[in-house]
Amino acid sequence: MPVVDRVVQGTAELLVAGRGPADRAFNRAVIDSRQVQPGDLFFALHGEHHDGHDFVNEALARGAAGLVVERPLEAPSEVAVFQVSDSLSALQRLAAHWRARHDMRVVGVTGSVGKTTCKELIAAVLGTRWRMLKSPANLNTEIGLPLTLLELTPEHQRA
Repeated sequence: MPVVDRVVQGTAELLVAGRGPADRAFNRAVIDSRQVQPGDLFFALHGEHHDGHDFVNEALARGAAGLVVERPLEAPSEVAVFQVSDSLSALQRLAAHWRARHDMRVVGVTGSVGKTTCKELIAAVLGTRWRMLKSPANLNTEIGLPLTLLELTPEHQRA
């Protein structure tokens, strides 16, 4: 996962304010406060039924090292806080920025029916030769895809 400087670069067009240790590295990008582990970067997204901003304190209590939010808030000084105009767009732009730093072939599957099965079969075949990154289950959405891309590491050879 990116360090603070990479988050700033990846979300620059949306960044309203930011603070926190410049050398802070993050373990994962997370959108569900119940899944936050120490060192994670929590994105407070607006959902149909919930607003991630309502769960920032829970994310902090679980050890979030960084927050991406749309409004000012208080957080401990050791926590990096990125205030952006749109947290979903920030997640997507950060993932695109992170993806651009990894030179590898990427396979995409489109269509109406059978995408998940097709993705699993392709990953199984290609995985016999290369270290693969694939989206878990059927998280091929405007949120799931960026979360998957942020899992890319130098060890991955195909995605």
